Amino acid sequence: QLPKLLTDAAIVIQNEKVNFAELRNLSNRWDLPYPGNLLAAFPEFFPSDVIAGFQSDTKCTDAFRQVFEIRGRLGDQENASLSLGRFESQGHIVSGVLKYICSLSPDKIRHLYHLPSHGAWGRVAMAYLNWCWTRAWNARAWWRNSILREYTHTIETAESGKDSQ
Repeated sequence: QLPKLLTDAAIVIQNEKVNFAELRNLSNRWDLPYPGNLLAAFPEFFPSDVIAGFQSDTKCTDAFRQVFEIRGRLGDQENASLSLGRFESQGHIVSGVLKYICSLSPDKIRHLYHLPSHGAWGRVAMAYLNWCWTRAWNARAWWRNSILREYTHTIETAESGKDSQ
Protein backbone atom coordinates (compact mmCIF):
# COMPACT_ATOMS: atom_id res chain seq x y z
CA GLN A 1 0.00 0.00 0.00
CA LEU A 2 2.78 2.42 0.87
CA PRO A 3 4.61 2.20 -2.50
CA LYS A 4 1.34 2.93 -4.33
CA LEU A 5 0.57 5.87 -2.02
CA LEU A 6 4.02 7.38 -2.51
CA THR A 7 4.00 6.80 -6.26
CA ASP A 8 0.56 8.39 -6.64
CA ALA A 9 1.60 11.35 -4.49
CA ALA A 10 4.80 11.81 -6.50
CA ILE A 11 2.85 11.84 -9.77
CA VAL A 12 0.40 14.44 -8.46
CA ILE A 13 3.22 16.61 -7.10
CA GLN A 14 5.16 16.31 -10.36
CA ASN A 15 2.19 17.07 -12.65
CA GLU A 16 0.29 19.62 -10.58
CA LYS A 17 1.31 22.77 -8.75
CA VAL A 18 0.49 21.75 -5.18
CA ASN A 19 0.08 24.61 -2.72
CA PHE A 20 1.21 23.02 0.54
CA ALA A 21 0.27 26.06 2.61
CA GLU A 22 -3.31 25.74 1.37
CA LEU A 23 -3.19 21.98 1.91
CA ARG A 24 -2.13 22.63 5.52
CA ASN A 25 -5.03 25.08 5.95
CA LEU A 26 -7.49 22.55 4.54
CA SER A 27 -6.22 19.76 6.79
CA ASN A 28 -6.53 22.04 9.82
CA ARG A 29 -10.02 23.17 8.82
CA TRP A 30 -11.18 19.58 8.34
CA ASP A 31 -9.35 18.40 11.48
CA LEU A 32 -7.12 15.97 9.55
CA PRO A 33 -3.40 15.29 9.82
CA TYR A 34 -1.29 17.34 7.42
CA PRO A 35 -0.30 15.07 4.46
CA GLY A 36 3.08 16.79 4.06
CA ASN A 37 4.17 15.22 7.36
CA LEU A 38 3.43 11.76 5.98
CA LEU A 39 5.15 12.36 2.65
CA ALA A 40 8.24 13.91 4.26
CA ALA A 41 8.71 10.72 6.27
CA PHE A 42 10.20 9.11 3.16
CA PRO A 43 13.21 11.22 2.12
CA GLU A 44 14.54 8.36 0.00
CA PHE A 45 11.51 8.70 -2.24
CA PHE A 46 11.22 12.47 -2.75
CA PRO A 47 13.97 14.93 -3.75
CA SER A 48 15.18 17.23 -0.96
CA ASP A 49 13.74 20.37 -2.62
CA VAL A 50 10.30 18.74 -2.75
CA ILE A 51 10.56 17.70 0.90
CA ALA A 52 11.55 21.25 1.85
CA GLY A 53 8.34 22.43 0.15
CA PHE A 54 6.27 20.22 2.44
CA GLN A 55 7.27 22.38 5.44
CA SER A 56 6.75 19.37 7.64
CA ASP A 57 6.85 19.01 11.40
CA THR A 58 9.87 16.83 12.28
CA LYS A 59 8.17 15.19 15.27
CA CYS A 60 5.15 14.16 13.20
CA THR A 61 7.29 13.11 10.26
CA ASP A 62 9.34 10.81 12.47
CA ALA A 63 6.15 9.41 13.99
CA PHE A 64 4.67 8.66 10.56
CA ARG A 65 7.84 6.81 9.59
CA GLN A 66 7.65 4.80 12.80
CA VAL A 67 3.99 3.94 12.16
CA PHE A 68 4.96 2.10 8.97
CA GLU A 69 8.01 0.47 10.54
CA ILE A 70 6.01 -0.77 13.53
CA ARG A 71 3.14 -1.89 11.30
CA GLY A 72 5.58 -4.21 9.56
CA ARG A 73 6.45 -5.85 12.89
CA LEU A 74 2.85 -5.91 14.07
CA GLY A 75 1.43 -8.40 11.59
CA ASP A 76 -2.30 -8.92 11.20
CA GLN A 77 -4.42 -7.64 14.06
CA GLU A 78 -8.09 -7.97 14.74
CA ASN A 79 -10.14 -4.77 14.60
CA ALA A 80 -11.04 -5.17 18.27
CA SER A 81 -7.38 -5.03 19.28
CA LEU A 82 -6.71 -2.02 17.08
CA SER A 83 -9.77 -0.20 18.42
CA LEU A 84 -8.84 -0.90 22.03
CA GLY A 85 -5.31 0.31 21.41
CA ARG A 86 -6.64 3.47 19.83
CA PHE A 87 -9.04 4.13 22.71
CA GLU A 88 -6.21 3.58 25.20
CA SER A 89 -3.80 5.93 23.43
CA GLN A 90 -6.50 8.62 23.32
CA GLY A 91 -7.02 8.18 27.06
CA HIS A 92 -10.64 7.05 27.06
CA ILE A 93 -10.74 3.28 26.83
CA VAL A 94 -13.90 2.69 28.89
CA SER A 95 -15.98 5.42 27.25
CA GLY A 96 -14.75 4.39 23.79
CA VAL A 97 -15.73 0.77 24.32
CA LEU A 98 -19.10 1.69 25.80
CA LYS A 99 -19.85 4.11 22.98
CA TYR A 100 -19.04 1.44 20.40
CA ILE A 101 -21.13 -1.22 22.13
CA CYS A 102 -24.09 1.18 22.38
CA SER A 103 -23.83 1.84 18.65
CA LEU A 104 -24.66 -1.80 17.89
CA SER A 105 -28.27 -1.61 16.86
CA PRO A 106 -30.18 -4.75 15.85
CA ASP A 107 -30.02 -3.50 12.25
CA LYS A 108 -26.25 -3.29 12.42
CA ILE A 109 -26.00 -6.80 13.89
CA ARG A 110 -28.36 -8.08 11.22
CA HIS A 111 -26.14 -6.54 8.56
CA LEU A 112 -22.89 -7.85 10.09
CA TYR A 113 -24.22 -11.40 10.35
CA HIS A 114 -26.30 -11.39 7.14
CA LEU A 115 -29.58 -11.95 8.97
CA PRO A 116 -33.04 -11.12 7.61
CA SER A 117 -34.36 -7.59 8.04
CA HIS A 118 -37.32 -8.68 10.14
CA GLY A 119 -37.93 -11.41 12.67
CA ALA A 120 -35.30 -14.03 13.51
CA TRP A 121 -34.86 -12.49 16.98
CA GLY A 122 -33.32 -15.66 18.37
CA ARG A 123 -30.61 -15.52 15.69
CA VAL A 124 -30.12 -11.80 16.38
CA ALA A 125 -29.64 -12.54 20.09
CA MET A 126 -27.14 -15.30 19.26
CA ALA A 127 -25.35 -12.90 16.90
CA TYR A 128 -25.03 -10.35 19.74
CA LEU A 129 -23.55 -13.05 21.99
CA ASN A 130 -21.22 -14.18 19.21
CA TRP A 131 -20.13 -10.59 18.56
CA CYS A 132 -19.38 -10.00 22.25
CA TRP A 133 -17.54 -13.31 22.64
CA THR A 134 -15.34 -12.86 19.56
CA ARG A 135 -14.47 -9.25 20.43
CA ALA A 136 -13.60 -10.22 24.01
CA TRP A 137 -11.46 -13.10 22.72
CA ASN A 138 -9.69 -10.84 20.23
CA ALA A 139 -9.18 -8.16 22.89
CA ARG A 140 -7.02 -10.51 24.94
CA ALA A 141 -4.31 -10.02 22.32
CA TRP A 142 -4.41 -6.30 23.02
CA TRP A 143 -3.69 -6.83 26.73
CA ARG A 144 -0.45 -8.70 25.96
CA ASN A 145 0.80 -6.89 22.87
CA SER A 146 3.31 -4.15 23.66
CA ILE A 147 4.00 -3.58 19.94
CA LEU A 148 0.31 -2.81 19.40
CA ARG A 149 0.38 -0.27 22.22
CA GLU A 150 3.49 1.34 20.74
CA TYR A 151 1.79 1.40 17.35
CA THR A 152 -1.37 3.16 18.52
CA HIS A 153 0.63 5.65 20.59
CA THR A 154 2.77 6.45 17.54
CA ILE A 155 -0.34 7.00 15.41
CA GLU A 156 -1.63 9.50 17.96
CA THR A 157 1.74 11.29 17.90
CA ALA A 158 1.76 11.39 14.10
CA GLU A 159 -1.77 12.72 13.89
CA SER A 160 -1.20 15.33 16.57
CA GLY A 161 0.56 17.52 14.01
CA LYS A 162 -2.67 18.59 12.35
CA ASP A 163 -2.56 21.99 14.05
CA SER A 164 1.17 22.60 14.04
CA GLN A 165 2.83 25.52 12.21
